Amino acid sequence: MERNYKISNLSLYKLANGEFFVNDNQKGNWIIAKKEELPLIRKLAEGCGEKELICSKRDVAKIKLMCQSGLVTINDKKRFTYKNYIQTKKPFHLVLNLSNNCNMSCAYCYVNASPSRDKGIIIKNAEKIIREMLKGQKEITVVFHGGEPLLQFEKIKRIIYYAERIRRNKKINFRIQTNGTLLNEKIIEYLKEKGVSIGISCDITPAAHEKIRVFNKNASTYNHVIRAFENLTKKNVKFSVIMVLHKENKQCARDIFKFVRKYGIRRIAINPLFSGGRGDKNILGISNEEYFSFMKSYLRAQVQYNRDTPDKVYETETNFLIRNLLHLDYTYMCKSNPCGASFSTVAIDPSGDVYPCDEFCGEKKFRGGNIAQKSLEEIKKSGSFKRVRSIKKNKKCSSCVWYHYCTGGCPSKTYYNTGSFKNVSAYCGYYKKIIPYIVHLINAGKIDIQDLYDGGKNKDGY
Repeated sequence: MERNYKISNLSLYKLANGEFFVNDNQKGNWIIAKKEELPLIRKLAEGCGEKELICSKRDVAKIKLMCQSGLVTINDKKRFTYKNYIQTKKPFHLVLNLSNNCNMSCAYCYVNASPSRDKGIIIKNAEKIIREMLKGQKEITVVFHGGEPLLQFEKIKRIIYYAERIRRNKKINFRIQTNGTLLNEKIIEYLKEKGVSIGISCDITPAAHEKIRVFNKNASTYNHVIRAFENLTKKNVKFSVIMVLHKENKQCARDIFKFVRKYGIRRIAINPLFSGGRGDKNILGISNEEYFSFMKSYLRAQVQYNRDTPDKVYETETNFLIRNLLHLDYTYMCKSNPCGASFSTVAIDPSGDVYPCDEFCGEKKFRGGNIAQKSLEEIKKSGSFKRVRSIKKNKKCSSCVWYHYCTGGCPSKTYYNTGSFKNVSAYCGYYKKIIPYIVHLINAGKIDIQDLYDGGKNKDGY
């Protein structure tokens, strides 16, 4: 039987070096092509049998590559396996916001944390939601968050004790995101003993950190955070770092690697400031061009650093962008559409109110109900949860060549930054620059892909 070749939904994007990014705009499969290869590609887009193709050896090799990538179908049969995000029936990722209290007063705090906002989470509420999360799941993740979660350290110990008693043969991964100022040796020993993964928020350079991330009376916090880094390193405890990117630290891309080298950091998340809570982007926020400029500089420095060491470091957001790009692998809940909000993750605030995602905590219009009064199953059926689950791809994204790799961006950040889920991501301009840049880095053949991307080892963003 004669083979019939077809490229469906052809989309072309000219790269800075004159080559073309060629993709199927409905599925995302892609290749890089030279200008002289475009007539062949356009012929395949019309659909043709093998007898119609008069090909050089070079064209035959290109057709084979396009078939392997899934860009070309043969006799309308798929030849590529997609790893789609699974909309789980029960959430497996829980963010426990233990308190909105904090010993710091960061200028951009999206939860408006302050010294004395509440008495902290009721233990019975935390126990109930963990108990319900374990039903029907072999493994769950519990993230201690806030405010500053270590202000509730005794409650953390009680929650872990309870969870260990009821988990039976099931696995519970514990994580904590802290500002680091309370991480003394005693607490570090406990977290290490219990296998709690640690993330620390830090704005890297002393000048930026001291200006934005301060104690409640504007006293310095930087030395306290550095002491935490040193104590963790001394105890041989690995930790990750979250850095908020804003006007005060947008020039420090290369400075990051001084910390990476000194403290053995292997994972860093660079999150641009968004407009929740005190995070007024008009004051501290950066433009898409500034964001791109920073990440371009950062990625060059990361590749250079990783080239010289076996202990490589990766940036979370970029890592998952590359995974989507190379493998069309949408299994990470924050880099898929629809995202994992209410499907795979939920968050609970100190009062017991449950939200479809941690970044919606405190926004009462997204409250699904209170865990003291309703079951998690009942909360999942609430109107606010259904509203978030119904968020679909923006129609304006449908014709974009880059949509399959950015997946439209985070819905919560779109909501906070633009006021509506219906708008295009505020970072759309950034994605349209960084993805072609990554394609260029990969296609140029001048880097080892392992210096840019971890090969899919990081599954959940931590």
